[in-house]
Amino acid sequence: MSAIEPLSVGIGFFIGVASGALGMMVADWFREWRNRLKPHVELSEPIVSQTATKVQRWMAFGISIDQGETLHDAYIKLNGQRYKWFEDNAYKEKIQLLVGEDSKWFFPYSLTVDYIADLSTQQNVSRTGKKKQSNHGILIAIKEINTSTVLFSNCYEMPIDLSSYHLHLRPKRKISTLSLVLISEDITHETKFRADLYLQGLKVGKLEKGIPNLETVIVEYLIETYPSRSWVFS
Repeated sequence: MSAIEPLSVGIGFFIGVASGALGMMVADWFREWRNRLKPHVELSEPIVSQTATKVQRWMAFGISIDQGETLHDAYIKLNGQRYKWFEDNAYKEKIQLLVGEDSKWFFPYSLTVDYIADLSTQQNVSRTGKKKQSNHGILIAIKEINTSTVLFSNCYEMPIDLSSYHLHLRPKRKISTLSLVLISEDITHETKFRADLYLQGLKVGKLEKGIPNLETVIVEYLIETYPSRSWVFS
């Protein structure tokens, strides 16, 4: 046996051990990645009350678990404030989040859409820029439910010569920064989500001489996530 052969054997043994350790590390990493908590967040607007001149909606956030394990006694914070879940027509401090189940909801914001018959009573009015202007408008207001803080309020003029109207806001209007935190004893990874919430448009499906049908009003949002996000949002 030459002097080189023992060295070759030693190197081969070392490579074998290193390869085995690396394989175990990759397997552990894959197992951890596969079991890593992957929440999904969505936005909805259930109607609270509705009349011909006023519609109030909740801005509801729904959370579900796409990947990971069941979270027991889970609770939620938004921008440092704790919110109760709403499940089975009751408010709950903590709930179970099961993988693959439907979203669980909480309501941090409220949205009101008011018909304004006389725009001269309003301070902040965004005009359509059309030649035939009406004196009618829609007032959009968004508030925090916990504190009643007004996050956004603005009135939009309705055109008199259109049967429907779609307003694109340029630039978009920032409503709030979102910092969501999901908390549970079962969580071993960071579960923070950060984004900015914008108002980017307004659709009115039915207009009659500038008077809007509030049932047809859709407020359009844009959610811009931060690069270091760890949640999926839709």
